[in-house]
Amino acid sequence: METLYRETPIKRKKGDRWIIQRTLDRKQVGKSFRVRAEAIEYKLKLDVNSAKLIERSDPIQRLTVEDIDILLGNLKVFFKKLYKLKQTIAVKKK
Repeated sequence: METLYRETPIKRKKGDRWIIQRTLDRKQVGKSFRVRAEAIEYKLKLDVNSAKLIERSDPIQRLTVEDIDILLGNLKVFFKKLYKLKQTIAVKKK
């Protein structure tokens, strides 16, 4: 699974802190953390939540190999019928 977030260290005068950033645009998500383990835990929660959202919103992600095989078989049948229909229409026009 590709992660959408990363933990990043910030070095300041106050000491080391950790933030969570989106990998897409490097925008900070949430607050900063003193301990890296807390940052990693928060990042994992975000990853799990985003995976659930993607799974619900994208039905392609839920397809199995068998489902794809059935769809491709149906497409072959559809295009064969379409080809026959085009042939009969071409014959009727003559």
